[in-house]
Amino acid sequence: MEPYLDGITTVIASLEEQKSIIVGIADDLIQAKKAGRQIFICGNGGSAAIASHFANDLHKKEYNVWSLTDSVPSITMWANDFNYNFVFAYQLQGRAHAGDILIVFSGSGSSKNIIQACHYAHAFGMTTIAIVGIDGGACKQYQSNLNISKLIHLPVDMYHSEDGFSIFSHWITALVE
Repeated sequence: MEPYLDGITTVIASLEEQKSIIVGIADDLIQAKKAGRQIFICGNGGSAAIASHFANDLHKKEYNVWSLTDSVPSITMWANDFNYNFVFAYQLQGRAHAGDILIVFSGSGSSKNIIQACHYAHAFGMTTIAIVGIDGGACKQYQSNLNISKLIHLPVDMYHSEDGFSIFSHWITALVE
C-alpha cells in the first residue's frame, strides 16, 4: 500500500485503541452541555483550522463552544502587546470558569502557547483534554503536571496527526448527537 495510506491505517488503529478515552471525552462534553459549561478549543497552524472546524461542528449541536483560534485581532494583539506564548491563555481570562473544558490540538504536543493555555486552564479549575501527535511532547510527558485529564496520542508524523485530529473531532461530534 502507499505509505500515506499506511499512515491513515495507523491513525485509525491508534484511535480505536483509545476508544474508551474518546467515549469518555464525549461523555465529558455531554455533561458540560447539560451543566451549561463552556468549551474552549485551540491549536496552531493546521490544528488551528481543525479547532475552528470542531468548534463549528459542536456549535451546530448547540454547545456553548469557543475556538480561541478564530479571533485574529485578539491573537495578534496579545502576541504584539504581550507575548505569543500566551495568546490562548489570555483569551481564557474573563471568559473561562471552573468546570469549563479546554481542548487543545497539538501535533508536537509542545507548543508554548498550548502549554500556557493548559496552565491557565488548571488555574481556573477547568478540565483539560489534549489531542497530540508525534511523540506527544510536553503534553504527554507532563500530563499530570499540566492537569490534563484525558490525552489522545497519535504517534505519527504531523500530516497524519492532523488527519487523526479531524477523524477524532468528527467521531466526537457523532458521539454527542
